[in-house]
Amino acid sequence: MTSNDKEIQTLYNKINNFIYTTFNDGDDEAEGKVQEHPKKPKFWDLHVYLQKILGIEKIWQSNSINYKKPFIEVRVHKNDRTYCSNNIKDLTWGENTYFVVFIEYGLLISMTINMIRKVPILRSILLDENGNDKPLRLKYSSQLYRNEDEFQMIMEGPKLYITRLPLHSLLFDKPNDDWYIRECKNFHEEDKAPILETYFKYNNIEEAIVNIEWY
Repeated sequence: MTSNDKEIQTLYNKINNFIYTTFNDGDDEAEGKVQEHPKKPKFWDLHVYLQKILGIEKIWQSNSINYKKPFIEVRVHKNDRTYCSNNIKDLTWGENTYFVVFIEYGLLISMTINMIRKVPILRSILLDENGNDKPLRLKYSSQLYRNEDEFQMIMEGPKLYITRLPLHSLLFDKPNDDWYIRECKNFHEEDKAPILETYFKYNNIEEAIVNIEWY
């Protein structure tokens, strides 16, 4: 978790300290003792802390195989009602997920590896690991139960990447020649359906989100 941006590096350091030191025994540390099983923040503590320190106002999820809607709002179902959520606790906290935070927009996009592969700049940084910017692996403790016994399990969460990249600079890649996806809707003869030339209807991430939210 490194960044050439001093302010972003400070955020990484604070979050890293929150994960690895806040919930451990200070007395043991002062005495030079090493804890065999260092404690981690509970999921609730971590997501509240991240939302506040990063100033997240809006969240989106990637939808990497949808031509018209490459990003979707997070929907939560409660009491037979569905509403949009901007709380990061409602995202998928998988090990293969990336939380990409656009710090100047107050925006977090949860992205799958497949979506990142389709955005060359992000692919170069996060998957090919070029440059000095490195994401931070989030970790937290989860309360589990087995045979009426309660125990804590350390969970590997998403990788957090904080950036100042302008959204419009994140262009979508073009498919390879072997990418053969037809636009079959409204075509009675599917063999005559045109081949899609792009992954998505839009050219870049900002264009996609502006239009999806507008309509």
